[in-house]
Amino acid sequence: MSILNSLRLAHKFLILGFIALVMVAVPSVLYFRSLAAEINVAERESLASGSVLALNRVIQQTQTHRGMAAGALGGNEGLAARRLGVRDKVVQGMAALASALKEAGASPQTLGKLNELQTKWKTLEQGVSDKQLKVAESTKQHTDLIASLLTLNEEILGEYGLSLDPSGDTYYLIQASLVNMPVLGENLGLMRAMGTGFLSQSALPPDGRSTLQALNKRVLEVQGEMFRNLNRSVELNGAIRAALASGANTSKLSIEKTLALADRVLLSATEIKAAPTEYFDECTRAIDSLYDFNNLGMKTLADELSQRVHGLQRMQAIMLTSILVCLVLAIALAYLFVRSITRPIDQ
Repeated sequence: MSILNSLRLAHKFLILGFIALVMVAVPSVLYFRSLAAEINVAERESLASGSVLALNRVIQQTQTHRGMAAGALGGNEGLAARRLGVRDKVVQGMAALASALKEAGASPQTLGKLNELQTKWKTLEQGVSDKQLKVAESTKQHTDLIASLLTLNEEILGEYGLSLDPSGDTYYLIQASLVNMPVLGENLGLMRAMGTGFLSQSALPPDGRSTLQALNKRVLEVQGEMFRNLNRSVELNGAIRAALASGANTSKLSIEKTLALADRVLLSATEIKAAPTEYFDECTRAIDSLYDFNNLGMKTLADELSQRVHGLQRMQAIMLTSILVCLVLAIALAYLFVRSITRPIDQ
């Protein structure tokens, strides 16, 4: 007590002010740390958008090459000539993907995985070019390569935090665009490749028909899951609804048209005599429509992430400014209060 009694009144107020400052500072620091972590998550998610788009283009072109290779190896010269242009697009796409991943600061494991896939692609393409592969083997090797690309997609989503997005609207959009859509596109791509091969050979064996039927069923399942996730997203965010509603309907109608064509010329057909090029092109239009819609979804996602980052940064600035202003006011008021007490006592 002797120490307290020896302190001047101003010093006692100063001690009380310091204790109050500590009480405010501790939760404020924790809050700003939490806010900074949220900003970092959103910025990292946004950073990966370019890589994911580049990977989607590689998957899309590889799927197209698979279908054209099936037609070319089946004897269709038109598709054989068109294959070369798609081959070049795959090569360019993989180079663009590598550049995007490096720019985004991807891990050495991710970059190493991509290098392995590039080597695998070169070997596969050489086998198709030299006609060393049969249709079924070419389709299988393409499918294995695409499966590895889809696995790489999952690893990128995990590495950059996209698979665990904290906001409901963007989480469901990510599930629809970056998880469901690639699987849907792959199943449609398999139907395109296998159907083109069967039509080029004018024959559909029983096991081939069973496989196409299973793929048709899988397309409907994944399509349903994709649009359910999309509906969850647009219900939570009107801006996403406005951006994607028209594209979603167009893509859905295109897929339904392709499935109807596959049923007419393959699954329910008594004779396999439809033109493989027409079937391939119709399937390609549906898949391209799906990827166009996905690109729109990715752009919408990038806009939402950017707005989230700016919103969090704005909140951070407002809170920091508010705390500093309150601190200055508190110091000024404390000074005035102390003077209002000590001056009369001194007098």
